[in-house]
Amino acid sequence: MEKTNDKQWTRAIAFIVLVMWMGLSSALAQSITVKGQVLDAKSKEPLIGVSVLEKGTTNGTITDFDGNYVLP
Repeated sequence: MEKTNDKQWTRAIAFIVLVMWMGLSSALAQSITVKGQVLDAKSKEPLIGVSVLEKGTTNGTITDFDGNYVLP
């Protein structure tokens, strides 16, 4: 009878640890913001309306009047 109770406690503790670990890992996840400016290679003038995309995703934006962009 005691062995069954020990198994139940072990499973319960393992479950609690798993839930706590999942919560901690999501709390520690960081969000990165990428900022930059797109300039013409020769004149170094800012380029307006250039599409900037995060590789492998559909996350993107366009540059503003000063050639700046922000990807959240």
